[in-house]
Amino acid sequence: MPRYGQKCPHTGLTRSALDLLTRPQPANNFRPAVKSRLMRQTGASGRTIRLIDFDSLVRHLNSLPDGVEKNLG
Repeated sequence: MPRYGQKCPHTGLTRSALDLLTRPQPANNFRPAVKSRLMRQTGASGRTIRLIDFDSLVRHLNSLPDGVEKNLG
């Protein structure tokens, strides 16, 4: 996921758009279109990182009609 205020260098999507595509939530009927996994970091911070399956993301974006990608972020 890109940092806040930045876009994905590969797709141009914002962090919010990627979140909507990857995390189960009411906006996507709890069925995200793109596969992702959570990885917990060891150590004091104990942060969790969301890893996005790039092939799944590209496959989803290529399945959209022209112009839809621009409305996601």
